[in-house]
Amino acid sequence: MKKIDNFDIFNEKDNNENEIIKKIQSVLSEDLLKSDWKKKISDKDHITKGHCYAATEALYYLLGGKDSGYIPQHGRTEEGTHWWLKNKNGKILDPTAEQFYHIGMNPPYNKGIGGGFLTNYPSKRSQEIINRVNNINESIKDYLKPKTDEEIQKSLNGLSKEDAYL
Repeated sequence: MKKIDNFDIFNEKDNNENEIIKKIQSVLSEDLLKSDWKKKISDKDHITKGHCYAATEALYYLLGGKDSGYIPQHGRTEEGTHWWLKNKNGKILDPTAEQFYHIGMNPPYNKGIGGGFLTNYPSKRSQEIINRVNNINESIKDYLKPKTDEEIQKSLNGLSKEDAYL
């Protein structure tokens, strides 16, 4: 576990949380940014910049909400408020931390204030992230689902199995 300012920071040892974070990061796009953040973002910024609230809220609900044991945290930065999750053991999950590391800074974990999100249910942007992550999960399940001989033959476009392996 990595430490920054005496806080335990999530690393790749926890596969489930890491996989969810990677999926969240993979679906972030400009259309999910609030208009004020769209104006602040430049080509030099990391893709996660401006997504901290919605990405963290999506992570919270994808992990199980209150049952996950994580509490939303927020802290002020020069550009606004940053959001992340923290559990009672001090473990931090931050799907957008890279926006800070990208510019040689640390996230404001030492300024963190625990509390809830702005609503008692996923916000519109957070729900869109959740939907996109769930679509990834469904695509993976579909891809890994065993195929019938007919489905295999159809995917080979008429080639025999033997010809396909040549």
